[in-house]
Formats: sequence, structure tokens, C-alpha cells
Amino acid sequence: MKSREEQEHIEELQGDIKRGKEDLSKLTTEYKILEADNQKLQDGITVHKATIASRDSVITELNKNIKDKEGEISDLKKKLVAEEDNSKDLETQLHEKEDDIADLEKQVKKLQNTISDVNAQNENTGSTKTAVLTLAKNASDKKISLLDSEKDELEDKNRKLAKLTKRIEDGLNDSDMLKAQKADYEKSKF
Repeated sequence: MKSREEQEHIEELQGDIKRGKEDLSKLTTEYKILEADNQKLQDGITVHKATIASRDSVITELNKNIKDKEGEISDLKKKLVAEEDNSKDLETQLHEKEDDIADLEKQVKKLQNTISDVNAQNENTGSTKTAVLTLAKNASDKKISLLDSEKDELEDKNRKLAKLTKRIEDGLNDSDMLKAQKADYEKSKF
């Protein structure tokens, strides 16, 4: 038989083993909980990385769109400068044509006065002169008509220039909108 002391020692050891198993069971349960929490965190990190990658992709696309729009704006600005120079030339030409028309109208008026004077002075012999003056007046009228046509063309070109200026302003507004979208995405990223 075992001595009482040995028996107590065995019971003590069995109690230690039982407590050790209980502690091991608790630790195993805690480990499984921690492992599940860790997996959730890993899944969250994966989702967060995917979200960041998606937003980076959107920002990259917005940057590309902004760069494209800035290129378009630069091209339109160059065209606008060229058109403004052309417009100044056209405006100068328009004023010159208007001056030519005014001069021709004065000449026509003088010719009409001359015709009236000649008719008053010499009714019989004046018919030839009247015919010549009438021909001169008709030629002047044709020239005035041509100058009016050129004036209309110049005004049409000025209207086209105004439309181009409007398109450039719209392009600038589009670029500002893309920059604002980019800033919003960058703020929401963090």
C-alpha cells in the first residue's frame, strides 16, 4: 500500500493536472478567439488595401483627365492668341473697308452733285456726260456692294472668334471641376 503521504502527493498532482488541463482549455479557447479576431483584421486590411488601390486608380485617372484637359486648354489658348491676332487684323481690315465705303459714298455724292450741276448747265449736251457719270456711279455702287460683302465676312469671322473664346472658357471650367474631384477623393482616402 501506498503511504498516506504518497497518496496526498498523488492527489495533489492529479489536482495540478486537472487545473493544467482546465488552464490549457481556457488558453486554447482564447487562442481560437484571438486567431478569429486576427483573421477579421487581416480581412479588413485586405479590404482597406483594395479600397486604397481603387481610390488611387480613380485619382490616377483624374490626374490623367486633368493633364489632358490642361493640354486641350493650352492648345485652345494658343488658338485663341492666334485668333485674337487674326481678329485684330480683321478688325483693322474692317475699319479700312468701312473707311473705303465712306470715301466711295462721298465720291458718289460728289458725282451725283456733279451730274445735277451738269444737267442744270447743259441739258442737251449733258446727256453724254450724264451717261458717263451714271456709269461711274454704277461702278462706285458695285464697289460699295463688294466692300459691304467683305465687311459681312469680317463680322462673321469675329462671331466665330467669340464662339472659340467661349469654348476655351468652358474648357477651363472643366479643368477646375476635375481638380476639385481629385481633391475630394484625396480627402476621403484618409
